[in-house]
Amino acid sequence: TLTSISGGGLAWSVDVQAIDPTRYHAAIASANAPIGLPAGTVITATFSGSVVHGLIAATSFSGIAPTSPLDRTATNTQGTGAAWTGSVTTTNPTDLVIGWSGIDGAATSTPTAPNIEIHDLSNSDYWESETSVYRIESTPGSKTVNGTWANTSNATANVTVVAAYKSG
Repeated sequence: TLTSISGGGLAWSVDVQAIDPTRYHAAIASANAPIGLPAGTVITATFSGSVVHGLIAATSFSGIAPTSPLDRTATNTQGTGAAWTGSVTTTNPTDLVIGWSGIDGAATSTPTAPNIEIHDLSNSDYWESETSVYRIESTPGSKTVNGTWANTSNATANVTVVAAYKSG
């Protein structure tokens, strides 16, 4: 379990996380960084148990509410299918919805419109891949982030986490 994030002198929050039955873990964390983080800033993830390897990616968005930014979160653990998905029901009309999905296989992902890809990373040495997408909303309600993994050969698990952030 992800217990904390530190770095850049910011107050970080672990917003949503999930672990599938095979112990494949996913999380989204956030911090209010009014002027962003300088390139090369070290961000450290701390877990409750030992971690052998993993993938981590970071991105920055402006226009997020500086206090109480989190609207809703959701998780979805799936089997080995090529399609990955996660849905969240937003309460604010202009939420930023971010989804992160990982699979225990060497694959790339193609997002489903209107989702826009942020990252698509793979480490064949450790047989794992991750992708993240976002969408900016204009109405509240059920929102889905999803895509398709190009290769699910020998994969046994897929986990997706979703967080919706209020504009501000």
